[in-house]
Amino acid sequence: MAEKDENIMKVGLVIPVFNVEKTILKVMESIAQNLFEGISEILIIDNHSDDKTISIIRKYLHDNKELSDCVTLVLHAENYGYGCSIKAGFEYFLSRDVSHVMVIHGDYQVAPAWLMEKLIEPVKLSPLTDLVLASRFKSESSIENYSTLRKFGNYFFNITTRLCSGHKMSDSGTAMIIVRREILEKIPFLGLSNSWQFHPQLNILLYGLSGIRIQEVPMKWEDSDADSTVPLIRYGLILLRMLVLYWFRNTILNKNPENIFQIEPFPENRKFIIELQCSKY
Repeated sequence: MAEKDENIMKVGLVIPVFNVEKTILKVMESIAQNLFEGISEILIIDNHSDDKTISIIRKYLHDNKELSDCVTLVLHAENYGYGCSIKAGFEYFLSRDVSHVMVIHGDYQVAPAWLMEKLIEPVKLSPLTDLVLASRFKSESSIENYSTLRKFGNYFFNITTRLCSGHKMSDSGTAMIIVRREILEKIPFLGLSNSWQFHPQLNILLYGLSGIRIQEVPMKWEDSDADSTVPLIRYGLILLRMLVLYWFRNTILNKNPENIFQIEPFPENRKFIIELQCSKY
């Protein structure tokens, strides 16, 4: 029997969706037209959408067998929160034969195929790379069509994150990443927020890992046609409190970073159905 090539990329792609009927078709089309070598499986997790999101996904996959063969579709029985969807995606792929896990979104704030290529390219060029994050705020990034309020909010939290955590990130809240499986296994992600604060917490823990090899790539970003479900003021206040508490627990109480964000356990009785299973396995 031939030996397994450990250098072959097998990427598990997580796409969380919730009420994105206005954009999900463009996302599916972009991915279908640019199925990259190395994308092993696509996991779409719907967080109990109450619009036409799922019917659009079902029809598109029915009409596009090449893509549907790569897709696993999971439907949550209720809205467990954005962070819970990402937790579920990470947990799922840690049980699969993948080398990396990638996260993109279904709201088309950035072209999916373009983004996937930008995330994968650094890993192909330097296979020892552990983590690649797509940044809205590197000098080469394009955010002309991003709202002024959101820009200033992100600038503020980039600075606050650096002050509270000591980690310099150009985009502390980015959710668009590709991470090596072995690195993900080191992060206690199941205890992180089940809401929108998940990625700011995750990024702090990732940047805090000793010896991790990180690259940031610029991203073209704009406001989505899909209706935003993020309550900006409430999100900002919760995030600010979270960062200050992180600083206090880390600097004053000297808590182990792995225990700082143990705030929202993964729902033990999470109800879901797997409507479609990737046929590659």
